Amino acid sequence: MPNLTIEVLVDRVEALEERNRNVERSNRRWRLAGVGAIALAGLIAAGGAFQVTKVEAEIAQYTGNKYELTDGDGKSRGVFQVSNNGSAGLGFLSSDPNGIPTALVVDKDGN
Repeated sequence: MPNLTIEVLVDRVEALEERNRNVERSNRRWRLAGVGAIALAGLIAAGGAFQVTKVEAEIAQYTGNKYELTDGDGKSRGVFQVSNNGSAGLGFLSSDPNGIPTALVVDKDGN
């Protein structure tokens, strides 16, 4: 067994202290990287949520002279249309074959 003098023990303790400082620095960097990654993920999630709202706001206006509403089976359930004579009509169709359709029609003069 080698001779363990006080100088050898002091050298070993100093080497261990240096290694411990290196590990603590590395640990600090990893913690900062983890916090940064969580913050970045939060920003990405928040940015994605705002983008959906922005897209919905950009498509708030449609133009055309006829719009047809259909159900999940592709059957016509309603129509909004401007006819050739300038009258505008809004009609809703019942899903029941014996149901009564409902309509609202306004002529070109607004009557």
